[in-house]
Amino acid sequence: MDALRIEEKLRLYASAFENALECMMITDGSRRVIAVNPAFERITGFQAAEVVGKRPSFLDSKTHNMSFYRRMWRTVQETGSWQGEIQSRRRTGEIYSEWLSVTALSRDGVLHYLAVFTDITHRKEYESTLYALANYDSLTGLPNRNLFNDRLESAIKHARQSGEKVALLLLDMDRFKSVRMTLGQSTTDQLLQAAVSRIKKCLGPNESLARLGGDEFAIVAERLQDPKDAMRIARDVLGSMSRVFLSREYERYLTCSIGISIFPDDCADANFLQKNADTATYQAKLRGRNNIQVYGPDMHLATFEQLLLENNLRSAISHEEFCLFYQPIVDAETGKLARMESLIRWNHPELGLIQPDVFIRPAEEAGLIDKIGEWVIREACQQFQTWRKGGIELPVVSVNVSAVQLRKMNLFSIVASSIRDNRLKPGELELEITESAAMQNPEASFGFLEDLSGLGVGLSIDDFGVGYSSLAYLKRLPIHRLKIDRSFVKDLPEDADSKAIAAAIVAMAHSLELGVIAEGVESQSQLDYLRSINCDELQGFYFARPMPPAEVDFTRYQ
Repeated sequence: MDALRIEEKLRLYASAFENALECMMITDGSRRVIAVNPAFERITGFQAAEVVGKRPSFLDSKTHNMSFYRRMWRTVQETGSWQGEIQSRRRTGEIYSEWLSVTALSRDGVLHYLAVFTDITHRKEYESTLYALANYDSLTGLPNRNLFNDRLESAIKHARQSGEKVALLLLDMDRFKSVRMTLGQSTTDQLLQAAVSRIKKCLGPNESLARLGGDEFAIVAERLQDPKDAMRIARDVLGSMSRVFLSREYERYLTCSIGISIFPDDCADANFLQKNADTATYQAKLRGRNNIQVYGPDMHLATFEQLLLENNLRSAISHEEFCLFYQPIVDAETGKLARMESLIRWNHPELGLIQPDVFIRPAEEAGLIDKIGEWVIREACQQFQTWRKGGIELPVVSVNVSAVQLRKMNLFSIVASSIRDNRLKPGELELEITESAAMQNPEASFGFLEDLSGLGVGLSIDDFGVGYSSLAYLKRLPIHRLKIDRSFVKDLPEDADSKAIAAAIVAMAHSLELGVIAEGVESQSQLDYLRSINCDELQGFYFARPMPPAEVDFTRYQ
């Protein structure tokens, strides 16, 4: 009866050995293979007939050194078993990961070893995919915010021990939302990948780049001896970005603002290091973008004042604190009024009259420029109609349009309804667009400006000469006038370069059948020179300063 039970158990054990999903291998005391199961043959590719009598070294992937195997067998001998992850080789030569358990079996003085292992390659691949998704940006392949935080903490921990410094550089692409709106997502992604490639070339072995999200990147610079090295890195990055990005689809300049904070000079931990770098980046944007700012304690106050300004701007819209001033533009030959430019002012209840150069950029940053710009267009058209009802025949009123407004789809409807509601005739409203705004995306600008021109709206390029116009595009735009930037007028007629530039702009404009306005005229000598080169219209303090509508003396220009 006992013999039958033993035989039954042996059949059960044999069945388990044969049908197990895990690979099984049995060796004798000298570690030579006695038997392997079908799962072993299926997963490794080695057949039983090939391996019986051999040592398991035929599975060696050459991934582990001899000391690894010595430690493994020493553990088996001392404790009776070992388990862990190991790299093995299939018959095809493919390296794969397995979870291996080795157990020493001793009965009646006879020693055997049982190895049971599971192929975990797919699990490892899955874990690797999950890790990549959790720690790397899918577009650029860079570490994401999660991995960046770990690396920054690690860098600071090392710096505390070594006495070295860590620099954090935050990079924020300038006006990237408008780039995306202009070029579309696919082309923008290509542009971003090209930018990342350039930034990487600026970094050394102790500097790592991460994408924190959208158009925000971070560089962690470790083992710094001198904080000036962080400024060098930032300058290299700005320099690499200064070259035009070219492809068959686009030709584009892309700039970034960089804020720098140093550990332990500026703060005691990673959290404040990030906050300080973020504050410095914000200041870099406020100071004109495409520049570098190193964190200083006074920046928090400046940032607070800026946020206060934004809050006051929101209040100014709802409380109707904006007003328009007007400055005449006169015919250079006759001195008669040619048009009237509207200029926004903020009549702050406590600070008094605030100039636009103080609040226009913050209004753009805060997303408020749309409402302000719409108010300006409607108010200027309404004032034009008010003057007309009062018996004053004003030839043209001009309004400045920001680059942000130019990209908005509702600008056309705002202009159209303002003309209609105030019964303006064709040509009585003119929009002034900066050269850089018109050239951001000339192809898109062309269609949009054509639509505006079809309404009978006059179009002029403001601040001409300070941007990067392509004459090939310029001549295609449906514009009517160029305004010579005041920087080329202020040194006339003494400065030879200014004279040459002004004369060249007038000649070029006339060859394209465009009118020319010179702004910033303040003296008789400037007036005389501009007349001598046949500039069409003039504007500046020499004729009148900007003034409220009630103070405009139209009799001076009759």
